[in-house]
Amino acid sequence: MWWLFLIYACLLGGVVVLSNKVATYTDFIEKNTKLTGALLGGVILAGITSLPELVTGITSSLLGEPELVQGDIFGSNIFDVFVIGLIMFSFIKTVRKTNVSKDNAKFVIWCLIIAFVIGVSILVQVLCNVSFVIPYINVNALTIVCIALYVIALLTTSKTEDVEEENAEQQKEQSDDKSSIKSVVTKFIICSIILIGVSIAITFTSNIIANEYGLGKGLAGALFLGVATSLPEIISSFTLVKLGNYNAAYGNIIGSCLFNFMVLGITDVFFFSGTVFVVNMQSFYATLCMFVAMFAMLMSYVFKKPEKKLNAVALSVCASVIIAAYVVFLVVLA
Repeated sequence: MWWLFLIYACLLGGVVVLSNKVATYTDFIEKNTKLTGALLGGVILAGITSLPELVTGITSSLLGEPELVQGDIFGSNIFDVFVIGLIMFSFIKTVRKTNVSKDNAKFVIWCLIIAFVIGVSILVQVLCNVSFVIPYINVNALTIVCIALYVIALLTTSKTEDVEEENAEQQKEQSDDKSSIKSVVTKFIICSIILIGVSIAITFTSNIIANEYGLGKGLAGALFLGVATSLPEIISSFTLVKLGNYNAAYGNIIGSCLFNFMVLGITDVFFFSGTVFVVNMQSFYATLCMFVAMFAMLMSYVFKKPEKKLNAVALSVCASVIIAAYVVFLVVLA
C-alpha cells in the first residue's frame, strides 16, 4: 500500500503551498481593507481551513464511527492550540511585540465555555448513568449548545479592530489601487476552494491509511485525521506569523477551534444510531486536556498588559503548559 503514502505526500505538498498562499492573501486583505484580523483570521480563514473537519465528521457519522468523529474534532482542536505553543517558542520576539485583539481573546473564552460544558456533561453522564440525548429527535443536548454558542460568539464579534496602540502603529495605509485588492480577493477565493478540495482528499487518504494499519478509532481520529485536517491552519498560521501578523494567526487557530465545536454539533445530527459525544472517562480526560491547553492560550493574552511587552518567562510557561497538555492528551487516548 506504498502508493497511499505517495498520494498522501503529494496532497500534503498541495496543502502547504495553498495554505501559504491563502495566509499571504489574508494578510494583504487585512492591511488594505477595513476588515479586522479577528474577522479574517477568526471567522473567514478559520472557516475555510476547518471545512475538512466538517466533511470528515459528517462522513464518519454516516458511517457510524462516533469515536472517529470526536477524536478528529478534539484532536484537531488541541493540535491547533499546540501549534500556538510552538509559535510562542519559535517566534518569541514577534509574539512579545504584537498584541492580540479582544475579539480573538473572546473566541478563546467561548471555546473554554463549550469545552467546560462538554466536560461536565460527560462527567455527569458517567457518574450518574444518565443520558442527555433528546427523545424522538435522537440528538444530544450538547449539539444545541455547541451550535448556539458558536452563533452567539459570531454575533458578539465587533466589526472594527480593537488591537492596542502598538498594533495600530503597525497598520499599513489603505491601498488606493482597488483593482489589486479585487485581484487578491479573487485569488484568495480560488485558492480557498482548491484548498478545501485538497484537504478533503487528504482527510479520506488519512482515514484509509489509518484503517489499513488498524489504528484505534480515537487515536486515529486525534493523531492521524486531527493532524491532517489541521494542516491548513498550521501552515497559514506560521505564514502569518512570519509576516508579523500574530494577531491573525492567533485568530485563525482559535477561530478554527470554535468552528470545530460547531462542527461536532452538526455531525451529531447525521449520526442516526445515537450520539457522537462519546461518554466515558477517557473522553472526559481528553476534554480536560483540551480545556487546559486553551486556558494557557488565554493566559498568554491576559499576561500581556497594553503598556508592556509580554514577559518571556510568562510566555514560555504558557507555551510549556500547552505542549504538555497535548502530550498528555495523546497518552490518554493511547
